[in-house]
Amino acid sequence: MTHTEGPCSGCMDKLAMADSYLANWFYSVKEAFPSTHVCWSFRNQAEQDHDYEKGLSQKKWPESKHNFTFNGQPHSLALDLFELKNGSALFRPDFYTHIYAWSMNNGFDRISWGGRFKTLHDWDHFQIDAPTGDTDAH
Repeated sequence: MTHTEGPCSGCMDKLAMADSYLANWFYSVKEAFPSTHVCWSFRNQAEQDHDYEKGLSQKKWPESKHNFTFNGQPHSLALDLFELKNGSALFRPDFYTHIYAWSMNNGFDRISWGGRFKTLHDWDHFQIDAPTGDTDAH
């Protein structure tokens, strides 16, 4: 999947597998920080097992917020983001700090940020703790 500057089909595909609150939050973030893209939304069991075995996740399937389903369908409660600059993916902690601060200042108080986790600073990770009541398509 290729990400491009501006509106991006790669992000749209991943947002289709996320909770609507997260998708709407991302669209707002994208307006404020246009270089923002989604690298992970829902992870299936094989993807989660791989990331766990490689030490890229501390959670086994289905314990990650990325593994949540609703009525058997992907419904991720987490997004991992990156910044796209000149065709390169960047993962800069200060970029995520700005996104989190912006989120708190703009009413997205359900968002938790991995950069504030006590046991692991998962800078690119943003999540909600529970699904929203809106489980329809985005």
